Amino acid sequence: MLNMDNIYLITDIPGYSPQVSRLLSMMNYARFTTTKSVENLSVDQLDFLLDAESNSIGAFLLHFAAVEYAYQVGTFENGIKR
Repeated sequence: MLNMDNIYLITDIPGYSPQVSRLLSMMNYARFTTTKSVENLSVDQLDFLLDAESNSIGAFLLHFAAVEYAYQVGTFENGIKR
């Protein structure tokens, strides 16, 4: 689904409604830019805490993954009436 030719465009995607297409475009862009930003970071950089009140980049990425997983379960498992 990720079309690298149009990664910087919020545009319609064939097979989806205009609203869903634009949402998918934005989500693909966010995933791409986030992945590119952290792909070469070391474990120490991912775990770094600026102070006792802050979160690490790794914790932020874990939060992203957990939210995505929760939405997938809610949508594709719990959301289906059997």
